[in-house]
Amino acid sequence: MFNCIQMNNNLSYFNIFYYLRTKLIIKLKRNIMKKILLTLFLGFTLFGFSQTTLIPDPNFEQALIDLGYDSPPINGSVPTANISGVQTLEVSDKSITDLTGIEGFNSLTILNCYDNELTSLDVTNNTLLTILNCYDNELTSLDVTNNTLLTILNCYDNELTSLDVTNNTLLTILHCYDNELTSLDVTNNPALIELWCIYNQLTSLDVTNNPALIDFYCHDNELTSLDVSNNALLKVLNCAYNQLTSLDVRNGNNSTITYFDSETNPDLTCIFVDDPAYSSANWPYIDPNSTFVANEEECSLVSVVVNTFELGISVYPNPTNNYLFIEGNKNSISVSIYNLLGKKVMSVKNTNRVDVRDLSNGVYTIRISDGVSQTDRKFIKN
Repeated sequence: MFNCIQMNNNLSYFNIFYYLRTKLIIKLKRNIMKKILLTLFLGFTLFGFSQTTLIPDPNFEQALIDLGYDSPPINGSVPTANISGVQTLEVSDKSITDLTGIEGFNSLTILNCYDNELTSLDVTNNTLLTILNCYDNELTSLDVTNNTLLTILNCYDNELTSLDVTNNTLLTILHCYDNELTSLDVTNNPALIELWCIYNQLTSLDVTNNPALIDFYCHDNELTSLDVSNNALLKVLNCAYNQLTSLDVRNGNNSTITYFDSETNPDLTCIFVDDPAYSSANWPYIDPNSTFVANEEECSLVSVVVNTFELGISVYPNPTNNYLFIEGNKNSISVSIYNLLGKKVMSVKNTNRVDVRDLSNGVYTIRISDGVSQTDRKFIKN
């Protein structure tokens, strides 16, 4: 009996010991886990505070030191915590050749890095950018497809051969002149107000989807046609020094255009406008071969140069308000003027100046004869 009781007591002691041992182990494990987690937390925290962004260009790092985002000496890096919250960065005219590290400025909204020596620029991680001024560099490529908040892009005076702004739907100002662009798609930029794309190699340009356009400079390209009839807010249009054969400016608001220039487009015969008389009086900078017309019918009737060398003569100005002058190596013995119905409305002899002040506004034909042969010219009386 005693042995049984003693055995039972031993079992109870054993159970109590096992229970206490188990609790102790669990407690120890919990303490160990707490220490491990605390160590990991402190490690990650210290790692976060000590994280750096590489800045391989010493001139770029010096600029950051000057701005107070880094401290000397130059060591090729900057604390990431010092730059991650920067919203505006001004590092222009610093002789920087490499802007690697700009990806660490992930809060950046304005970047001015113009007038440096950059050949490449990666702003794909700077998705909050609204203004980018990177002109006067040596950039051969520029990717702004990730910068969907961009409103102003000045990338002129570089060596860009292509530029994709189709994702930049908020863009209001695009100055991309003096590059080597052969194409430019702005059909997805409806907010565009200023477009300066001069001194490139553009052969075509569609601005029909840019109703907000006000200042448009596209001269010194290779454009063959241009339609600004949808750009009713236009104030400036300079399309000189191209290869235009077609130009349509009938936007219903020509009176707001304060500057117009289409000079040096020798194959541009007709310029379609709202009011030929108004354009003739206010837009003097056109090619000598060009004539302002209101519609396709007038264009078909007007030929600034018809049989130019038949009598070796020229007739100008066209359009005219007062007089037509005849010049050439043949004497004008007789001059007759006909209206669109073929009716003769005027006839003069032996003169090189024809007074057309009394004619009604419209399109006419002037026939000039030297007594042996004759030539016809179309002209517009305003």
